[in-house]
Amino acid sequence: MMTSVTRSRRGTSLVCLIILCRGLVLGYEEYYEDFYDSETEPPVFTARSQSFTVELGQSVIIPCDAKNKGDYKLVIKKGVSGGYEQLLWVGREKMARTRRLQLDTQTLRLSISQIRATDDGTYVCYFGTNPPTKLQHKLVVHYPPVVLLSVSPEQRVREGTRVTLNCDARGNPEPIIHWSRLEGSLAKLQQHLQQHQQLVLPNVTHEASGTYTCSADNGLGLSFSASASASLVVEYPPHVIAEQKTVRSGEGGYLEMVCLVSGEPKPRVRWTHDNQIITPEFTDTFSKGHMKARKHNMDSSEYKIHYSSSTKYNVDQYGTANPSDITTRHMDTKTHPTESNIQDQRYILTIEDVQEADFGFYTCLAENNLGKDTATIQVTGFPHPPQIMSSSESDKYHSYTFKWKTESYYPVTEIMLKYQHKQLNGTVIMLDNFWEHLTTVIAPNNTSPSGITGRAYVPVVGKGDIQANEKGNEKANSSGQNVIHHLTLTVNNLESGLDYIGNAKVKNRYGWSADSEFFTFSTKKGLPMAIQHATSIGSTLHKNVVIYIIVLLLKF
Repeated sequence: MMTSVTRSRRGTSLVCLIILCRGLVLGYEEYYEDFYDSETEPPVFTARSQSFTVELGQSVIIPCDAKNKGDYKLVIKKGVSGGYEQLLWVGREKMARTRRLQLDTQTLRLSISQIRATDDGTYVCYFGTNPPTKLQHKLVVHYPPVVLLSVSPEQRVREGTRVTLNCDARGNPEPIIHWSRLEGSLAKLQQHLQQHQQLVLPNVTHEASGTYTCSADNGLGLSFSASASASLVVEYPPHVIAEQKTVRSGEGGYLEMVCLVSGEPKPRVRWTHDNQIITPEFTDTFSKGHMKARKHNMDSSEYKIHYSSSTKYNVDQYGTANPSDITTRHMDTKTHPTESNIQDQRYILTIEDVQEADFGFYTCLAENNLGKDTATIQVTGFPHPPQIMSSSESDKYHSYTFKWKTESYYPVTEIMLKYQHKQLNGTVIMLDNFWEHLTTVIAPNNTSPSGITGRAYVPVVGKGDIQANEKGNEKANSSGQNVIHHLTLTVNNLESGLDYIGNAKVKNRYGWSADSEFFTFSTKKGLPMAIQHATSIGSTLHKNVVIYIIVLLLKF
């Protein structure tokens, strides 16, 4: 009996459940039938589709004004990348987790405050009618550029490498990219290619080392205020240049030898004298006897000198030199730093109380893991070849006065001049057998009122009449003697109106200098023909011209 009752109850429950479920389903369908009742007017947006342009930090109102809303729920969505949508609002329920978005449920207007770049996009107001009712707005957010470099802050490469610097600049409107180099204009680099956000250096040299900056500008904020920088370090073998190839001095004097050293990684430097090592270790400061080796560092325009003890050798290193800070001490041709080698280090070897044993050849050796290089400097007591200072044209018909200057630690004791006719029928002729050689000894005496410090009229070898003197000085050695000497020599008995070519050399206590460069000079033109013919009879140079003609005739 109990069993029958139980089964009856279970059956009754099942019947009730079925009836309940059927009623719910019928009620759901009837709800939507009422919802989509053709007699009910669907919602209509009264706002029009718009495009808004705002800047960071501002506010904007997105209108979703509508009529006949009824029981419909307003849905607001925002389009995001990849075709997806972000649900912001459904009816009265806020889906976006930010306080910057607020919806006025009466006016159906969405306000966004403190605009961010991520707010940029498409906003859709939506009612779930069939078909759906939609209103779309466009929000454009303008913001200043943000710049990122996709390389490390310091990039090290070898010479000859292709380097590409990438700049990721974001902003709205799209920014204009500008590349620059702290050490100078990019146009001064041999090769570079700017392709929008890329800077390509196809074959870098060490001159390309420096700090490169990518700047972006889109008219918002300060001009090119957004930037990012990276350092490019180009590694290369050492390069050594002697600031002077010859340094002149004498006993008891003081001298300096300078070499400019560049290389990356920073080279180690040492000095040798006649192949004998002065600085056995690669050091910045070294002392030996009466010589000093020291390194002189320069930070910007401020010199910082590191001196060793007061002995003979002294070596300085001067860092990152500016061309204006390097002075000319001697007449030799010098190599000064330029923009391409401003990172050179200046190493200076000084000798105090010079002795003859200090003369010879000094070598500056620089070495790093990529190679080595050297530069040689000669220390000598010989005078410098004389440099012609006088005009090429004489104001005399039969004489010419030479004016030279030369560098010599000791007094100049002799001058040797050789010369001959420059041209024959328009042809330059210099034959060894036809040089006129004139030599004079300069004997020092007391200084005259005119400033002459030496005078002599002693033709040792050659023809003609010559007069020579030495006067004045531009600088003195440690003993107060002339170092720059001004010499004057007058040659007489020349032919008028002729062009000559010649050179000279000078002598001091250590010997003769090398020959000077050839120079041309001429006597005054315009002497009357009769006088010119009379003065030329029997002259040696006239005979030489005749010999030239005979030689040319024999050749043809």
